[in-house]
Amino acid sequence: MAKTAMTGVNRAQTSSEFVKLVLDGREKLIYITGEEKQPGEKDSGFKNWRSENSLVTAWLLNSMEAAIVKPNMFLPTAKVVWDSVRQTYSDLENSSQIFELKSKLWQSKQGDHEIIVYYNEMVTHELELDQCYDDEWENPNDCARYMKREENDCVYMFLAGVNRSLDEVLEWKEAILEEMRALEKSKTWEMVDLPQDKKTVGCK
Repeated sequence: MAKTAMTGVNRAQTSSEFVKLVLDGREKLIYITGEEKQPGEKDSGFKNWRSENSLVTAWLLNSMEAAIVKPNMFLPTAKVVWDSVRQTYSDLENSSQIFELKSKLWQSKQGDHEIIVYYNEMVTHELELDQCYDDEWENPNDCARYMKREENDCVYMFLAGVNRSLDEVLEWKEAILEEMRALEKSKTWEMVDLPQDKKTVGCK
């Protein structure tokens, strides 16, 4: 397998798909998907499995840069190597996306745009940012307080980029907060315990 794959965050997804295509073409994909289970050492098929697993592991390691190979070369199976590297890049990519989206939010200005265009742009970035988090809350009240603070921060960030005088900005702030209070008063949502198999999402 050529050394074309896992060398950077931006190329990780493309590279991993390439590796999977190569392995699938050689009928070895099952060794990283978990479909090919490791037999017992006394099983008649163990020697063949070990040889095939070692071959796939070697292909995977050969597709990586040396700095990535070292912490993964002693892992027991090709699947464990694959999962380890994918998780590493997944964490890096997520951090990169969060930084990029937060930078866009901090730097966003209304400029020459209509206010509604600027608003929709901010909302889009905020929703994309929500997707980068996988928060689980033990206490729903802590979650509610955190979400409330996040909503206020988003309001301030939006108003900071509006082409308005201070008085107009304060009027916008009060209008947005009044809308939030109206949503609470009309019981658009209600406070409940978060089910164990569910995740929280923001209200933008």
